Amino acid sequence: TSNAVTNVAALIEQPANQAAQSSSLAQDVVIKIAAVVARQVAQYKNMPATKQIELAALAAGAAAAKTSKELGFSPAEQATNAASFAAQIVNNGGFSLENQVQLAVQAALVSGRANLLSSEELQKIAEDVAQQTARDAGRDVESQAESAGAAAAAFAKSLGKSKEEQQKLAAAAAKRGAAEAGLDASKQEEYAANAAGQAAAESAAEEGKSLDEQVAMAMNVAKQYAADAGLSTALQIKIEAKA
Repeated sequence: TSNAVTNVAALIEQPANQAAQSSSLAQDVVIKIAAVVARQVAQYKNMPATKQIELAALAAGAAAAKTSKELGFSPAEQATNAASFAAQIVNNGGFSLENQVQLAVQAALVSGRANLLSSEELQKIAEDVAQQTARDAGRDVESQAESAGAAAAAFAKSLGKSKEEQQKLAAAAAKRGAAEAGLDASKQEEYAANAAGQAAAESAAEEGKSLDEQVAMAMNVAKQYAADAGLSTALQIKIEAKA
C-alpha cells in the first residue's frame, strides 16, 4: 500500500469525525461513513478495486483511532481498534487472511506512530492484531502463530531491518504465540522455524525470485533454524518438507 493511499485515508478521517460531532452518530457508524467516503474517492480517481478496499480499510482505521481517542481509550487501544475495524473492511472485501493481516497491521502502526508509541509497543500490537485476525477468521493455533510471525517480519521491514532480522523477529513472534497457546517447547520451535522460513520466502518474492527459489530459501532457513534450536533430525526434515 503506497504512502499516497495512507495520506488520502488520513484526510478522509476529518469529515467523518465532523459528521460524528454534528449528529452524535455511534462510533461504528462514523467508521462506516469514513470507509464509504474513502471508497467513493478511490472510485472517482479510477483506482483498481483492490486499492479502493485498501483505502476504505485505512480510512476506517483512522476514524476508529480518532473516535477511540475521543472516547478516552489508551494509545495502544486506539491502535488495536484501528486495526480491528480495518481488518473487518478488508474481510468484507473478500481478501485473503494475509491481506487482512497486512492492512490491519498497517492501520495499527499509523495510529500507534501518531501517538508516539515505542517500537516495542508497536511490534506487540502488530503481533496481537495479526493473531486476533487469524483467530477471527477461524484459523488454527499454528496459523495464528504464523500470522504473528508475518506481522513481526513486516514490522521489521518497515523499520529498515535486514532480512535476517526480519526472520529472527518472525521466529520469536511465532514462538511466543505458540507458548501463549500452551504448546510444548518442541512445537514452539517448530512454529518458529516455519515462521522464519515464511519470512525468507517473502523476502525472496519481493526480490523477484522465482517460486522455486522462494521455496528453496524457505526450506533452507527453516531447516537451519530447527538445527540451531537443537530439534531432532526427523523434526528438521519434517519442517523442511513443510516449508
